[in-house]
Amino acid sequence: MKAVAIIGAGPAGLVAAKTLLHSYPNDTFSVRVFEQSPSVGGLWPAQADQHNGLINPQMRTNLCRFTVCFSDLAWESVESIHSHGTSESADQRESHEVPPPLYPKAWQVGQYLQQYARKYLEDGTVSYNTRVLTADRLASGDGITWLLTAVDTSTGRESQTAFDFLIVATGLFAKPGSLPCKCIDFQADTCTIPLIHSSRYRGALDIASNGEIPTSGNILVLGGSHSGGEIAASMALDISDRHNSSKMGASPLNIVHVTPNHMYAIPSFTQRGGDGIHFAPLDLSLYDLSHRPEGPISFHVATMDAEKAHTLEAQILSILEGSNASEGDSIIKPSEARATGTPYAIVSDKYFEFVRSGLITPMIGRVASLTKQPNNLLSASVATGSTDEEISDIKAIVYATGFETIKNLDFLSHQVKARLGFASEFPHLPLQLDAELLTTTSSLPDLALIGFSDGPYWGMIEMQARNAAHRFASDTCHASPMDGIADAVQTFRRAMAKDKSSVPQNLLGDYVGFMEHAAEELGLERVDLDWGAREGVVTPARYIDAGSNREEAEKTMAALQQIYRKTLETPAFAARAVFRSLQGVWSMKNAGSTNENGSEPDGAAGTMNFQPRRNSSGDFDYEYVCSKRAGSGPDGKSNRHSVWRYDESRDQIEIWSTSAETSLQAVELQQRLEFQAGPPAADKQTVFNLTLDEIRPLRAPQTPVEASIMASEPDLQRAFRGGDNDDDDGLSLAEAGKALQSLSGKSVDAATIKAACGNCGVDLRREMNYNQFKAVVRHLEGKGAL
Repeated sequence: MKAVAIIGAGPAGLVAAKTLLHSYPNDTFSVRVFEQSPSVGGLWPAQADQHNGLINPQMRTNLCRFTVCFSDLAWESVESIHSHGTSESADQRESHEVPPPLYPKAWQVGQYLQQYARKYLEDGTVSYNTRVLTADRLASGDGITWLLTAVDTSTGRESQTAFDFLIVATGLFAKPGSLPCKCIDFQADTCTIPLIHSSRYRGALDIASNGEIPTSGNILVLGGSHSGGEIAASMALDISDRHNSSKMGASPLNIVHVTPNHMYAIPSFTQRGGDGIHFAPLDLSLYDLSHRPEGPISFHVATMDAEKAHTLEAQILSILEGSNASEGDSIIKPSEARATGTPYAIVSDKYFEFVRSGLITPMIGRVASLTKQPNNLLSASVATGSTDEEISDIKAIVYATGFETIKNLDFLSHQVKARLGFASEFPHLPLQLDAELLTTTSSLPDLALIGFSDGPYWGMIEMQARNAAHRFASDTCHASPMDGIADAVQTFRRAMAKDKSSVPQNLLGDYVGFMEHAAEELGLERVDLDWGAREGVVTPARYIDAGSNREEAEKTMAALQQIYRKTLETPAFAARAVFRSLQGVWSMKNAGSTNENGSEPDGAAGTMNFQPRRNSSGDFDYEYVCSKRAGSGPDGKSNRHSVWRYDESRDQIEIWSTSAETSLQAVELQQRLEFQAGPPAADKQTVFNLTLDEIRPLRAPQTPVEASIMASEPDLQRAFRGGDNDDDDGLSLAEAGKALQSLSGKSVDAATIKAACGNCGVDLRREMNYNQFKAVVRHLEGKGAL
């Protein structure tokens, strides 16, 4: 029997142990998993209130449950998973017809992993509270031995055990990265304002100074990619929640997000087809086999040049244009994107909604330094390419700088790390794993590192676990290099050192190509059910080996195909898509409501302002406070409030009345909105038609591919009044400059304002009125000057 040590009981370690123990005869392997914590799951918390780890338990995955799974445990089989945080068994959930959440929360992923371990690993397989100190590779006449020295963290007792093979499953995430800029006139560890890594953020109290949450000024977020966008949106929601859980009014607090890359936000549900009523989880579009060109599907790795960047950008835009997202869901225009290098994409339903509403201000660049101001706040110098810009009045900083992998590999000797091509200066590509599905090098066939590649994680690590087990089970263990990988790694590293614009966001992220290549190489059985081999979506459950639980795989595939058909045949998730896009201020017109003379009656026109907040009820997934104002302009009639809620399990929107008190508490269900194709059924009343004739967004794109982030009407009115120093309902040139700076946070020089006034027909010999100021603002927004 061959002895295998696995370091780490997160997703990679668990699937490796399960594969070794179930995919080969019982006398093939003995397995011991070393886990330094008291439970399985790695970074994934298993309780909704478990806040001491590196992942917020309430954070949702950015890929859906058909990608975040293993082949032989369906989410439908997982106990204690419910979309709103209550615990129900699988049988109870089935009786209520409540499906698992399509995008699980982190604590639900932790529950999934715990059930996976209970289902497939015997007691004693995992040694908890046991940290590996060293893993020495020893050569002798009998072959290679791995000698592991470990310590029981509860007793301090050390022990040594020899193994034939070693699997490292500690992953890429270890110690949070450091603040990526120099500090002037202060020390980061003694700073009087909060400076925290994004992994430590759980709520607004984390950016409080002396227990007081900022109500004005700037919060600075550093870092691009998923973590930067995710934390900025999460903070924006917390701020919005504080100002929409009671009648506190709009927040003057601003989140400035500095990102080094041009970034797109793709919603988690995107449009299918061209009729605008079919929506599906993003994965169903990204990983559809029918989208690959004809011929064999291979794993593709390449650096990024201008042409490829342009092609990638066009693909991202095609997803956005076919979704409920505006084509303007990007910081800059497509014509400018190629000059900024590789476009990045994040999966976020709310990031650019907060950008449009003005709570998040994105800025492409890098923070070079932070300086202490006389008032003990901070200012930041941001290098944006051609110029440097300064951000002042910073009251908290959250830096999304990733993690340092080196701490996860401290137990390996310098000799082993040298063979692996270890280089700590490349945190996104610290190892040169060029053999056996990216798990090792040709000189270390008795070692496998699982989960050290980026991209959609779960299916890849299951394939890597199968590869390692197959290799270790053979009588002549060897490792074969993968064509082109070694050269690609070196090319990526050179680019990281010199020209980061040529580095793709996911270096080895061709998920579909990897899965199909691995399945063919390992000779796996396919579970296609109703699909042909080149139809439908890639998911781990589509590929099984001899030890897989086919019943679980078929359960996942059946659920996936049911949703796939639903998204093609019904207005699936239309309510979710509509709800996501409601955020912000909309103009309102009641269709068919006119006086005898054709004029609009009182109350026929006005605005509806949808602002998100945290759920006030556990029975729903998302929530808005809606403020309805009759009439238009500064003289519009007072607000009426309602609470709009979305429930994913029923794909339904509900409208609730609020109490007369200042709490904005939802009191009574008023309406339930259902979406269907074609005319309404005979027994249904059309209470709310979402057509551009009745509800028109005030922040619409300028052209199909060009959108500006446009200030809302209330923001314009507030800026106009704030700039009018002499209260004469007019703005001089100097007052207009003050108003524009208040509106956008940027200083606009007098020459730019004069030119805009000339284009808008504004005579500067007189003070400009509100409508003229608004015209100037729209002109400057269209030019990208604000």
